[in-house]
Amino acid sequence: MYIAIMGYGVVGSGVAEVINKNHDSIVRKSTQSELEIKYILDRKDFPGDPNEKLFIKDFNIILNDPEVKVVVETMGGLHPAYEFVSACLKAGKSVVTSNKELVAAKGCELLGYAVAMRRELHALPELSGEEYATSAVIRRELEGMGYAVRAVHTGLIADTGGSFPAIALRADFDALPISERTGLPFAATCGRMHACGHDGHTAMLLAAAKHFSRTKLSRNVRLIFQFGEEGEGGAAKMIEGGALDGVSEIYAFHLCPELEKGRFATNTETLFAGVMEFDVHITGRSSHCASPEAGADAIAVAARFITEGKRTAERKGGALMHTGRVTGGHARNIVADDVLLECSFRYREKSRLPEVRAELAELAAKLDGEFGTHTSVAVKSIYPPLVNDRACAEKMKRVTGAGYIPGRYTAEDFAFYAERVPGCMCWLGIRDDKHTSPLHSDTFDFDENVLAKGIEAFVMLAEE
Repeated sequence: MYIAIMGYGVVGSGVAEVINKNHDSIVRKSTQSELEIKYILDRKDFPGDPNEKLFIKDFNIILNDPEVKVVVETMGGLHPAYEFVSACLKAGKSVVTSNKELVAAKGCELLGYAVAMRRELHALPELSGEEYATSAVIRRELEGMGYAVRAVHTGLIADTGGSFPAIALRADFDALPISERTGLPFAATCGRMHACGHDGHTAMLLAAAKHFSRTKLSRNVRLIFQFGEEGEGGAAKMIEGGALDGVSEIYAFHLCPELEKGRFATNTETLFAGVMEFDVHITGRSSHCASPEAGADAIAVAARFITEGKRTAERKGGALMHTGRVTGGHARNIVADDVLLECSFRYREKSRLPEVRAELAELAAKLDGEFGTHTSVAVKSIYPPLVNDRACAEKMKRVTGAGYIPGRYTAEDFAFYAERVPGCMCWLGIRDDKHTSPLHSDTFDFDENVLAKGIEAFVMLAEE
């Protein structure tokens, strides 16, 4: 396969050093190990050099030669290297560079794009399952980059092209029913808000997609833009729609206001808890409170279920049960005949879920026997725990330098992907003196420069 060298004189000892230094990178981009140099671009003359016949001074020769698939940049300075590299990428050629200034310049271009996209999406927040305008914006951008896009409800899937099995990168894009109070010039004014950073997640992946669209990749990268993370179970529906077909590993990031800006953190344990949301409906029998024996007190059963259920569910540790809403009763002097409990059980070990479901059913039956009530437990939704694959977490650490962070009892439906294929989610810190608001708060915001970290990480995960 033909390659071209830009900047021969800079490397001192010539082409051999350039090839040796960049060989692995070149092979990854070309899928070939046999490399033949066709051109060496340099403004200087090297009379008597064994490679003299390969020297050219006109960059357009490289740009217009379809046989040259990869360009190795060793020019040493930012200009005109950035101009050359941009032209190569637009011409569909892959570029290998170790020029830190150039990498930074390319990053600045992608960061500027990501910031613009984040602001457009931030001003357009839509709730889970209703993200029609958001989906249209993402489709517009992907198709403008040349991707073929397929939809799963409002979610979108695109492939970069390349060999299978693919590596998948995922971002979510739904918002929350929160009225924004950030004071940002692009703040939403519709009573909905991107208060969990999903606008940032999507902007980072769109910027990575832009990079991939200008780079030849040997391995296919599956880009997953997911709807409905905040309650619609969007991940499971994306999987049903083929999001993981042909995928062998998957990665995602989540902005983290508790972590210092620019730092990454993950673990190989349970990063997010599993959650079972369930309702408990207790049917009793009304009577006057002066004659409690004539009734069956649904409120008394509810009180016992809340306290004993919590103790039962949490007794082994690594779990918690919470009752967030209680509805029932008619008057202060009437024995209640109907109560509804809205509950959440959160757990780190997947094996704990069937145990607790059985134990809560037994508790309900016991209380019904004591009080003469009828109690039913209805499961509304179940998310599995998010447990990162060890090998994927190690790759994440190599790429990002991620440190350790303990798991938490919030849920994340990336767990559905990680149940099916090896995967890893990683926190990306956004905390600084100005940005301290927690997730799901009406003042949540972040320094947009941190998006560059996520873009770079997505790219490096795909190209490692």
